[in-house]
Amino acid sequence: MGRVTRAWVLAVGLAGLVTATSRPGAAAPEPSEVEAATAVRTQLGSKACGGPPALAAALVRAGTALTAKERLDGTVRLQQCARKAKAWGSLAYATDALLTLDPTHANPELLIRALLKMDRRDEALAMLKRLTKLYPDRKAALTLAESLYVCEVGQYRACAKATARASQAARAEGASEDAFEAGVFSMVASIAIGDLAAFEAQWKDLTPALRRLPQATAAPFLTLPDRAARVGKDGVFIDHDAGKWLALGTYHLKAAGKIDRQPLVLVRLINHRKTPRTFRIEVQVGGVTEPMRKTVSVAPGKQVDTALTPPLPMSFEPGKLRAPRTAQLVIRVTEGSELLLEESEPIEVLPRDYLPLAERVGSDRTLDRRDTAMAWLTPTDPAIDAFLTKAKARVKGSKSFAGAKAASLAQAKALFDELKARGLSVVMDPEVFAEAAEVKRTRVPAEVLATGNAHALEATLTFATLLEAIGLRPVVVFLPGHAFVGWEPTAADKSKDKRYYLDVALIGTGTFDQARRQGDLQFKQLFVGKLLENRQALALSVAKARAAGITPPPF
Repeated sequence: MGRVTRAWVLAVGLAGLVTATSRPGAAAPEPSEVEAATAVRTQLGSKACGGPPALAAALVRAGTALTAKERLDGTVRLQQCARKAKAWGSLAYATDALLTLDPTHANPELLIRALLKMDRRDEALAMLKRLTKLYPDRKAALTLAESLYVCEVGQYRACAKATARASQAARAEGASEDAFEAGVFSMVASIAIGDLAAFEAQWKDLTPALRRLPQATAAPFLTLPDRAARVGKDGVFIDHDAGKWLALGTYHLKAAGKIDRQPLVLVRLINHRKTPRTFRIEVQVGGVTEPMRKTVSVAPGKQVDTALTPPLPMSFEPGKLRAPRTAQLVIRVTEGSELLLEESEPIEVLPRDYLPLAERVGSDRTLDRRDTAMAWLTPTDPAIDAFLTKAKARVKGSKSFAGAKAASLAQAKALFDELKARGLSVVMDPEVFAEAAEVKRTRVPAEVLATGNAHALEATLTFATLLEAIGLRPVVVFLPGHAFVGWEPTAADKSKDKRYYLDVALIGTGTFDQARRQGDLQFKQLFVGKLLENRQALALSVAKARAAGITPPPF
């Protein structure tokens, strides 16, 4: 089982979270281990769940200060609390640890569920195959995990078959909760594939259990009969997934498929009639995007998935939006003159200067979106050209920028000295959080140059923009709560260093050489603290980002 644990640790970036157990001859617990063990015991003695990430950290740090039983009980408690709190990272860690400690307590399908919720579908499928081989006796739970996967990705026919197997296996093992969950998935799949007789039988079987659920929990399921009736009447199943937010500064990348493999809207159609049919899908974010229309032909019995990310209008002025606002995402599906679906749901629109650095998935995990910061580098902006015209007089000797054809240090120093002469000051970073995304309010370089003040990330991106504009190859380094810039030396530098680094935050109080030393020191500390290894820190090459299609927005 060790190889599964290591694979999981590497997959989610929890390097160092290894399960420790008591063993004969172990060293005496360190004070921090004792404190962590006390925290675990306190949680075990409490009826209320504390924060799952804190309990997970305590279980890791407690080491030999916990008995084997305490570790098992604590990990079971972590799994229960994480599931309740939708703390997907903690849930995955707890489930993986239980597969090592005591597989009978593990509920391995929860590991698959957590991976799916964190949008790690490929890893979920690989882990499912691995677990199935390692634990053939966990048939019911793993069959349910399989159904979770195929249902989550919209493979409805496979979902119907998998949930039927999962329900049968769960009933055979007396796992009533698993049987109920499989039954709910099976009902949706039966509607999707047009097997309405199967749905009616499943509905009759599960209705008593559904009505015992809290009203808020049961409400989405109680609409299933109406949905089945529409499929019977229209002869088509229609489903969709839609994004919850639209970031203006990176929307052009989403539209081009350069970031985030999910479109703004994904519409699924299944034709249940015996003749080919043609549908028209229209999607628009009111007051923000143009309407996007696609005509889709669907053969009898077939499913067609259609991705739609409507474009911004050419006349759109992103600068007018200064704070997040809620708009309405409207989805329409028609066949000829007949309206089959019209739904409207809220979507949060983020201003141009709101940089999405991460997206929340559950209560304790985020998806890393820091690569989108490369869209904030705007080397062709007229304000950058104007700055370089004045800064080139500071280049020692040549009085011009030659990029890779000349030594880079003299050119970078000229940029630094010009910024310093203009009185650029770097202030504390403001933290701005939207409901669905973690964002930092980050102005583009032209605005930074115009105002003369910046937070650390703005200053870093501005300097990286200037480096790119003069033909050098910059990198942007992210630290927890900070950022600094680097670049590749040119042949004329005759340097053994792979990169130079510079902390622009020192521009108000230090010299170019001091800022360089601080940048070098910070980068070396990343390796000492293994921050790059576990992705707490990240070094992004601008050249690689451009090759991947991460470009500034067209407006």
